[in-house]
Amino acid sequence: MALPSEASSAEVALLRRALGAWEQAGLGVRFVDAAPGAAQIAVEFVPDDADYAATTESDCRVERAADAAAAGARLSARLVHARVELRRAQLDWRGRRSVLDEAQLQGAALHELGHALGFQGHAASGDTVMQRNVEHARDVGRAVLEGRPFRDATLQALYRVESGAVVARGRLPAGRSALADRLAELAAARGDGSLLVRVGDATGRIAFRDPEGPMLRVFLRHVSLALRDPARLELAADPELLHAARSDPP
Repeated sequence: MALPSEASSAEVALLRRALGAWEQAGLGVRFVDAAPGAAQIAVEFVPDDADYAATTESDCRVERAADAAAAGARLSARLVHARVELRRAQLDWRGRRSVLDEAQLQGAALHELGHALGFQGHAASGDTVMQRNVEHARDVGRAVLEGRPFRDATLQALYRVESGAVVARGRLPAGRSALADRLAELAAARGDGSLLVRVGDATGRIAFRDPEGPMLRVFLRHVSLALRDPARLELAADPELLHAARSDPP
């Protein structure tokens, strides 16, 4: 775990309170200080004009990803790195700066750490800090600041599922995964065979950085619908991927 080097003592105390809350939440996790380059989870403060009030990016490595379709009930999966980005303040439409209060920052830290710990999307309801509702996160943050016990049944349920467990499989119609299949072929031929996947509530992205060129991406649309009906999955190609497919056929 790496905290921002430029954080004030008050900010460090607040972030450590968030870490302590997750340690007491029943997940069985413990955080250990590490250098920024070696930490599995790193927290950073970003400028006030950042696109998001807070965001988290995680790299969860699945070994033998190319053989996943033929694998059994479990895959070899692990967290490689997660970066949590927090703002200290937000700007209104006139550009005026409004500093986040302690409860807002505490709630944002708890919520984003929940993403780093493995909760990919957002909960629609329930007593969990992983709701999208920012006011709910603020209320949870205030409760932690007041010393009330922190529990999160949603994350507890997630952590009861073994890492790498395959919950369900769905068969796509012929040709529906052609773009992603092409990207996998490029990754196997030009890199280490790994793809980077980021999936949110409604959209996702499959990406591979060509060692000899740009980042190639396939965008997933209607993810929530596709989870119920794989035939509803829609893919949109990065123009660079289409160029690579035309100029360098397999």
